[in-house]
Amino acid sequence: MGLSRYLDGSEHQGGWNFGPQEYATVTEILDCESATFCLYWDVVGKVPTSMPPPKVGGKERNGEGHPAPEFGIDLSFEGGTVHYGPWADRQRIHLQNMFFPKIYKTAKPAAPLLPGDDRAYTEMKVFLELSSSTILNIPIREASKDWKYRRRLEEGQTRPFGWLEVKAGAMSTLSYNMAYVASSSGWTHTLDLELRAPEVRTSVNHGLLWSADSQTLQCDLSGPLKWNGDTKWVFNNESSGMRVFLLREHVTLLTDLVTDWTSGPPSEYWTFVPMIYELSLELKDYEFFLNVNDQNIINNPSSFEDNTFVVLRNLGGKNGHLKGCSTMDFREFRPQCSKVEFTVETVSKTNGGGMLELGVRTPIWNTWNCSLKQQESLGKVGQVKLKGSYEFYANTSPDLIDTLNLDVDGERLQLVLHGFLIRYFLTIKENYFGENLHFKTLEEWQSRQQVEPGEIAQAPAPPVSKSNDLDVILGVRTRDLEILLPKHIYDAEEHLKLNTPSLGLDMRFTNYYMGEKSALLHANRTN
Repeated sequence: MGLSRYLDGSEHQGGWNFGPQEYATVTEILDCESATFCLYWDVVGKVPTSMPPPKVGGKERNGEGHPAPEFGIDLSFEGGTVHYGPWADRQRIHLQNMFFPKIYKTAKPAAPLLPGDDRAYTEMKVFLELSSSTILNIPIREASKDWKYRRRLEEGQTRPFGWLEVKAGAMSTLSYNMAYVASSSGWTHTLDLELRAPEVRTSVNHGLLWSADSQTLQCDLSGPLKWNGDTKWVFNNESSGMRVFLLREHVTLLTDLVTDWTSGPPSEYWTFVPMIYELSLELKDYEFFLNVNDQNIINNPSSFEDNTFVVLRNLGGKNGHLKGCSTMDFREFRPQCSKVEFTVETVSKTNGGGMLELGVRTPIWNTWNCSLKQQESLGKVGQVKLKGSYEFYANTSPDLIDTLNLDVDGERLQLVLHGFLIRYFLTIKENYFGENLHFKTLEEWQSRQQVEPGEIAQAPAPPVSKSNDLDVILGVRTRDLEILLPKHIYDAEEHLKLNTPSLGLDMRFTNYYMGEKSALLHANRTN
């Protein structure tokens, strides 16, 4: 409340007026059994007189070939849980600006030291080691669910928050190097993160979303000498043995996380720093599992005994991988419209090493699991390249339409097109882009079907959209296409073969037209 508690006024006679507490607030940042903190620094000493003339700035400031004094912090945690999310990061910004206020002033390269001068620290090193398994919990404010809790908030009830939980195995490490002096190329900052056996779970279903054998992240967070010059940050991500169990609601949760983390007052013109973010991704031995259960009924999201999955995989090891890159240009001050470009492609180091496989994983009680041969691999693509862009507006209005452009190029496509595979493709459309976006358990689905005679099941009112309409433009180009239409149900030994040297397909999805059509059909069914 600050100084207002000392004011005299009629508004305070009835008691203190506390503002509503922001939900998704976790004040306990770290809870672990034990921790080790080591701060070390060298005695600076003198620059040797026998050294050649030093270069200007950077690590060579103390003399060419002579290392700078060491200075850094080593941290070690023994297990425990770290709670750090958008709310905690906003508090970190206030503390950082208080202890290390920003200086909006162009820097100059550090002057070289002469023999006999005191040596100078050129960088600080921070090293973090997780001695045992550690959990990072990220509380999230879910803006997509505001419509559900509007009445509860009016009645004074506490709203639950979403969360994203990252579990890192023992011996995971983080290294951060921060420059103390500027060189001719600017300020050099680097971050290296290595996670052992990471796992990610979410509040969507408390189940596994993502796991990997190892995960590394290398970041170049350097800045230019000019304080408002173009700043480019590069993030190189490499994953090995990744398995993703993706649902449509996971995408919504990640969108809410980005929205919550970037919320806050916009920057002023005189303190605006133009930024360019470049994200690179390299996936080795990956598997993507898309759930194709009927009506999106899911009890155990990552169980192979309860669910049917359409699987996209590449287990080529060192022979090939999946490569992705995205560039986000935010150099314009408060733009009305922004554009993000991205590319995803397979990389082959040997013949067929980067081939993308399509398969189906069914539980043991499924008929296809017992009868169908080679269901693990029903299609292969020799090379795939996806190039796209997403253009979105800063404001929300019925007159504004965001645009997503996707151009898919493929070579050497071989597909065994069973009838049930077509059905699964349609189920993907319903579970991820259609009417069954929200998964439900079997009990929830059964309770919705129990309607008394004479009663009409009323569909829940859809939330009021707080985003612009989306226009999706999709272009598909394939070469050396081969499709097999099986003659029998359980195998493709006898088939009808369709070959074509090239195939082009252009599609456009406009939800602002389709939504009106769907609303009219729903009204007709109700009447």
